Parts: sequence; structure tokens; C-alpha cells
Amino acid sequence: MNIQAFFIFRPYGTLEIIGNGVAINILSLAGHFSGFFQRFIINRAKQFLKLSRKWLNCIIVQRFFRRILPALAGFFAALSVPASPSETWAGEAEKMQSGVVSGYTMGTVYAVVLPGAEEDRVPKIRAKILNLLEEINLELSVFEPQSQVSRFNEMTAGRSLCVSAGFQEVMRIARKVHILSNRSFDPTAAPLIDLWGFGEDGFTWQKPGRQEIDAAMELVGLDLVHMDESGCLSKAKDGIRLNLSAVAKGYAVDEIAGLLEDLGQESYLVSIGGDIRVRGPKPDGSSWRIGVNRPIPGACLKDAVEEFEMNRGAVATSGNYRNYFRTEDGEFGHIIDPATGYPARHGTVSATVIADSCALADALATTLVAMERSQALQVINSIDNAEALIIQLTAEGEYILHKSKGF
Repeated sequence: MNIQAFFIFRPYGTLEIIGNGVAINILSLAGHFSGFFQRFIINRAKQFLKLSRKWLNCIIVQRFFRRILPALAGFFAALSVPASPSETWAGEAEKMQSGVVSGYTMGTVYAVVLPGAEEDRVPKIRAKILNLLEEINLELSVFEPQSQVSRFNEMTAGRSLCVSAGFQEVMRIARKVHILSNRSFDPTAAPLIDLWGFGEDGFTWQKPGRQEIDAAMELVGLDLVHMDESGCLSKAKDGIRLNLSAVAKGYAVDEIAGLLEDLGQESYLVSIGGDIRVRGPKPDGSSWRIGVNRPIPGACLKDAVEEFEMNRGAVATSGNYRNYFRTEDGEFGHIIDPATGYPARHGTVSATVIADSCALADALATTLVAMERSQALQVINSIDNAEALIIQLTAEGEYILHKSKGF
């Protein structure tokens, strides 16, 4: 039976595959549950057991958070789907004459669809993908205590750290978007992200005070981080930290895509937490169909506000409507505006970007949510080979779609 796959991607780790009217949620709960659970456990342990960061970084605890919690997340996710995730993917892959590699990375789930891949090649490809993801996490993950970014964050001013070629490329993309957006994108906003409870230390569930925000903003500014020609990083002040999560997933997607092409795979779909890159067409000659889910919590799987087809390219969505907390002062989302120190509150609830590079699409999608809508459209329209769909929520609860010139 011939199935036409329809992928709906959403911010914060959700991927759906819909075929012949049957909708299956692939580990979306795992992405939500395990990411939250890891941060929650660490935060509570620090508060109630008064454990030091050094103890939490020991190898036993690292293995627990990396292996046991994702397994628990998979168990809870299995309760919400009609079959186990692996069986579901295997069934869809067989119908599509595809191999599928899927798992957990970077606090969310990933999936690689390989149409036409020979069965005996899939395990070898899986092993190479796992090795690649491990390398990238050891470069860019703030949840890996020994990663290069974690070592930079712990480093004091006056010292330098020479980083990998991949890290350097992510920094170049981050700086490019930082300049294009007039500093609305800033990977040094890590102190603000942590202060608002969306970082590595876990949720706080409360709005910080103005003095706390002002103190954190003293450590924000990409011009305070220098990278020399040799790829060595230094910082101007103690306490400056990087959070590259708004680029890292897209970069990992690009790296997996490059690996697949080096291995001769002519058609694929790669997704990490909804950041997607495709190459096609599929063996039956059809294009990949992408759908942007309506930006409301609990939206129906088929409730797409926009659909389009792709044979080559990358697409990423960012939004503030899933990862947030509410107080008497309103709702506060996880995307921080570095100009104010507060979560972005310009009325934009979702931004989807199509580009050649998934790393660029990832960074731009986050940036557009943080910006005022007219400025966001001006930025995206100034970039060659990049288009965007920006969704705003009005005071009356209606959604307005704004598209770049070529979308």
C-alpha cells in the first residue's frame, strides 16, 4: 500500500507522521516529559538536598539523566500511542519502503527517514548517526558537563578555549543572525534564560525581580565573547555563558544530512525536535509535504494552518506557546528578548523559516518570535534563500498569518 507521509512539526519536540488517515504521535510526550523531568529533578535536588554542581556532574548521575530518564519518557509516551514508537515507525517505514532511525537527543526526539534504503544498510547508518550526535552533544550541549560549551561557561575571563570546527561554525551562524537581527538573537542570554527558569537549572515558576534581570543583563552581549582566527574563545567578564540551543539542533540536522549524502542516500527526511531537512523526491516521485500545526496547546494533529511541499531544503519552527509559565502578571514564554531581559511579548506565537541550512532556519525562527512583527519581516526579506511564516495572536484570540515575500 502506498502511503503519502505528512509531517507536522511543532516547537519543543513534536513530530507527527500521518498516513492514509491514521495519525500517530511519535514520542512527543517523551520530549516534553524527559526534558522537564531532568531539569525538575536537578533543581529540586539542589534546593532540598543542597547538592553541589560538582556532585551532580559525576559520571553516575550523568548516565542516569542521559539513559534512565529518556527510557522512562519513552514508557510514558508509549501509553499515549496505539503501538510502541519503534513498532509504529517500523510499520510506516515498511509501507513507505523506508528505513527509519529514531531516538532521543538534545532534550527531544529525532527521526531520520530513509526511503529506498536497503535493509542491511540501516543499522550501519544508525551507528554513524549515533556517533555523530554524541560528538555534537560533546561540543554544544549545556547539559553535558564536559562539553566544550559547558567548559567555556565555567571558564573565567582572561583564559581561552580552542573549540572544534563545528562549534566555530555554529558561532559564525549565531553572530551572523545576531547582526542581521540588530541583536535580537543573542546566545549569551544564558543568564537570563536560567533566571526565568528555562535553562539548565530547571523551572522556577516565578517572575524574577527587576534588579535580578538588570544584573543578568550585565552578562549579556555577543560582543563580550571573542573568537580568534584559530577558533579559540575568550570572554570579557566572569559569568558570561553561552546557550547555543537555538542553533544546535538545526546544526545537528545539517550534519546528519551531510553524512547521509556522503553515504550515497539520495532521499531522506531528518528531524530533531521538529527542525527538518529533506532531500527528495521520494522513490514514488512525490515530494515531502510539510504542515505547520496551529499554535495552541493540544491542537489536533491534522490542524495545520499551512501546508507546503519540499524536495530539498530545511525548515524550522519556533514558538512561545508550549514552554511557558503563568503568574498573576500573565504568561511568560521561553524565548527571551535580550533587549529587555523579559520573555518576548510582541504577539507572535510562532515563526516558521525555510532556508537552505537548518542551522540558519533554526536561529532565524527563534529570532523572529523575539522581534516585533514588522521588524521580523524586514529582516527575513533581506536574506537571500530564506522565507518565513509568522503567526500572531490578536487580543480577540484570532490568528493572523504574515508571510515573507517568497513564502
